[in-house]
Amino acid sequence: MANSRGSYGFGLAAGLVASGVVFCIGSMVVFSIVQRARRGAREGWSTRPVIVASVDVAAGTPVVFEIISQRSIPEQFADESMITPDKAASIVSSTVSRPLRAGDPIRWRDLTPTADEEIVFFAARDIAPGPLNEDDLTTRSVPTRVLTPSWVRASESVLTRVVTTGFKAGDPILATQLQGE
Repeated sequence: MANSRGSYGFGLAAGLVASGVVFCIGSMVVFSIVQRARRGAREGWSTRPVIVASVDVAAGTPVVFEIISQRSIPEQFADESMITPDKAASIVSSTVSRPLRAGDPIRWRDLTPTADEEIVFFAARDIAPGPLNEDDLTTRSVPTRVLTPSWVRASESVLTRVVTTGFKAGDPILATQLQGE
C-alpha cells in the first residue's frame, strides 16, 4: 500500500512540474506575441512632442512651468491647436480656461490670454478658396504687439465669409484674404 501511495505522490509531483513547465513556456510565447504586436502597431508612427498638463489643473489656474510637461504623441493624433515645446514659455502666465486632467494635451483654446494678448483665428488645415467652415479654423492666443488690423479676432464672425486666397495649415486668418462681411 505504501508503494501505491509513493507512486501516486510521484505522479502528482511530476504532473505539477510538467504543468508548470508548460505554463511557463506558454506564457513566454504569449508575451513574445504581444510584444511583437506592440512593435508592429507602432511601426511607421512618427511622434510629435506636445505640452501636456503634468497634474490635474482647475479652471482659472495660472500656467507655471511646474504644472506642464512634454510628451510625444503619434503625429496622426496631434493637431495644430496643440501647444508645442517651443511655445511653452509663451503660455506661462496665461490662465487655464477649463479643467485639465494630468496628461491632457494643452491647446490654445484651453488658455485665457493675458492682458497683452488676443485670441485670433488660424487655419487648422490647408484651406482652398471657397466658403469657410468651422473645421477649417482653430484659435491661438497671440501677443498684441505682433497683431495687425488684418488678423481676424476670435470674437469676429467669419463663417459667413468666403476665402479668396487659400491658407496653409497654421497660417493666421487674415481679413484681406476673405470676402464678404
